[in-house]
Amino acid sequence: MGKRQAAKSENPKHMTKIGGQALIEGIMMKGAEVGAMACRLPDGKIEMETWKENNGANMPWYRECPFI
Repeated sequence: MGKRQAAKSENPKHMTKIGGQALIEGIMMKGAEVGAMACRLPDGKIEMETWKENNGANMPWYRECPFI
């Protein structure tokens, strides 16, 4: 096995479940369990809000069925 292949097997990639999106004057981030949003108000203060993410847990049966 070459050096390049050995290095790849020793350092596996780590996939994350965190994502984000830019908002007008702010940012929104979503993780596996919590979401957060921060926006700059007109007076210059930063307002932040967090919430618990459901991510499909306890979804009703009709949301899991494919629509034909």
